Amino acid sequence: MNVQRLFAELKLDWKFWTEIEADYRVKKEKRTKSVDFNDKYARLILDYTQFLERKYPNTKYVFPSGIEVFGTSYMSFENEHLSGRQLLRLIKPLNEKAWFHLFRETKGAEIARAKGRTLDAVYEVRETLDLDNETTAYRYVRRCAVQEMKAEK
Repeated sequence: MNVQRLFAELKLDWKFWTEIEADYRVKKEKRTKSVDFNDKYARLILDYTQFLERKYPNTKYVFPSGIEVFGTSYMSFENEHLSGRQLLRLIKPLNEKAWFHLFRETKGAEIARAKGRTLDAVYEVRETLDLDNETTAYRYVRRCAVQEMKAEK
C-alpha cells in the first residue's frame, strides 16, 4: 500500500460518505490545510502509515479490522475497517486516559496556551479544528489558556 493509493481510496470513501445524507448532517465544505511533516502529530501518522505499508501492504483501510490471536499476534482483515469498539479495546490498555479525540483536544489546547485568552486564539482553534462555531472554540480557550493574574500592589 503506497501513500498515493491510500490517499485515492480515502478520497473515494469521502465522496461515498458525503453522498449518504439520510439522517446525517453532511459537511460538504472543502478546505485545504497544509501540515508540516515535522509536526509531532504528523510524524506519528507518517510512522503508522509506513508500518502499515511494511506489515499489511494489501490493506484497504488506514485502520484495518483484525483480531488478536492467542495473545501473541494480530491477524488483520484487509478488506474491513476497524470499529470504534475495537479501537477502544486496543487503545485503553496502552493508556487508560486516552480517548478518540485526544490529538484534537491536545492541538486545541496547545493553540489556546500559545495565544492566551484572546479572540485570535478562538479563531485559530476554530479554523484548525474545523469547528462549526466559535462557542466550541471558546470552550477550548477558556479551559486551556492560562489566565495571568496581575499582582496588586
